[in-house]
Parts: sequence; C-alpha cells; structure tokens
Amino acid sequence: DKIELSFPDTNYTLKKTVGDNNEDTWNTSEGVSIESKNLDQSLRYLSNSIFDSYTDDEKDTAVNSIFKINLSGENLSGNFIILEKNDEGYYCESSFAGKSFILSENTGAQIMKMFKEIITSMDS
Repeated sequence: DKIELSFPDTNYTLKKTVGDNNEDTWNTSEGVSIESKNLDQSLRYLSNSIFDSYTDDEKDTAVNSIFKINLSGENLSGNFIILEKNDEGYYCESSFAGKSFILSENTGAQIMKMFKEIITSMDS
C-alpha cells in the first residue's frame, strides 16, 4: 500500500490506490502518477535477487545508507537497505533476510538504477 524510497538527500513516498477498473495505481504524495509496470518490474527484480553470502559485520543503519526501501501494507511490512559498497559488493540488510548479506556489484547497482529511473520519471 505504501513504498518509501530513500537515496542520500532524496526521499519519496508512493501510495497505492485501486482505480475504477480494479487496477492498482501508484502516486507520489504530491499526486504524480507512477508507471505501475516499471515499479512492479523493479520490485520483482528486488525480490528475486540472490545475495552472494551472509556477513557478520555490523553497520550503523541510521548513519550509513545509500539506498533504502520500506514496504508497508495490509499483509506485508519490511525494508531493504544498501548500506555501502566495498570490495566484495554491496553490503545490505533486510527485514526479510534476518541477517546482513552481500549482493554482487552488478545486482546492487541494477537495483539502485531501476528505482532511480522511477524517481527520474517522477521528476519529469
């Protein structure tokens, strides 16, 4: 029902409404409509991404974050955070994984690119 996207110095909130034809419509808090197909594709890519390994390193999520997505709805609530890029790839945390993990450089970059394209389309 609600998606919050955060990049450094940039925050966006998207809310879902059900249209006349029973179709989901996503809008920013300013009322700008989002292309649902692009958002669905990005969320699908995020949920199907496979991480390379778990890690026991601890990072301060309040301080370090280059990308964050919060999902909330009637039957779902959770987050996904990319904290930093290092030699191994992207260090991430997610309420769905239950433990910190490393995404490959390609996968982490693709996730951020897809959601940045959604943000760019909102600013157009």
